[in-house]
Amino acid sequence: MTAGPTTACIIQARRTSERLPDKVLLPLAGKPVVSHVISRCLEIPGVEHVVLATPDDPFEDPLASAAREAGALSHRGPLDDVLSRFWGAYQLCQTDYVMRVTADCPLIDPDLCQQLIDKTISKKAQYGALVNWPHGLDCEIFSATLLKKTHEFASEAVDREHVTLWMKKQPDLNRVFVTPDQPETMKGNRWVLDYPEDYDFLKQVFEKLPKGSGYPGWRDVIGVLEAFPELHEINDRCEQIWAEKNQQIYRQSGQTWRPPGT
Repeated sequence: MTAGPTTACIIQARRTSERLPDKVLLPLAGKPVVSHVISRCLEIPGVEHVVLATPDDPFEDPLASAAREAGALSHRGPLDDVLSRFWGAYQLCQTDYVMRVTADCPLIDPDLCQQLIDKTISKKAQYGALVNWPHGLDCEIFSATLLKKTHEFASEAVDREHVTLWMKKQPDLNRVFVTPDQPETMKGNRWVLDYPEDYDFLKQVFEKLPKGSGYPGWRDVIGVLEAFPELHEINDRCEQIWAEKNQQIYRQSGQTWRPPGT
């Protein structure tokens, strides 16, 4: 029997966040944020390798240690040229597809990631993304061929910093998306770590998530927020701030394409 396409998950991480320095090493439910992300990515069905891609600086040593302790690989590369960092991390695994995750998403859902992998591969697409899910479940997947082409041809600094912007500008890109059945229930949900308020929000959510084996998924988080709707108020203002920053990045890149529903 012929084996199917292979997938690696590359997590980009750095300690020098401008909005919340060292955010990925902040303690959350007994371990650093980045360790939650790595552990969850290791649970994604269909992922053969997980690589933490960090800047090449001794200051980042704790991140490499977190990867090693969790059982993941690590690679170091340029601080701002994250695309080159991804390309170097890819050399460790040489898979057919690469999933991109950021280390500020401690609630990344392995099952949703699997759905995205399966749909992208089944459709033989070059690029796939979760769309209209809460910010903090973010992941993208792209073919190794597309990653190589992007690394070779993306020349603008903003495109190299944000990895997939150049891909999205390609008019003939074969894209697929995984969207929620009821997108209206996802509006106003922000589960990512960018600001102090996000950290306060995540700490309270993690305290209230069901305990036991396995990893609480997005439905469990929604259940907590339905039971404690006041939690939304903790980091509600942060979403508009982030949206304005994100739009600035898109304009700087000359990006005109948007995912459906955004």
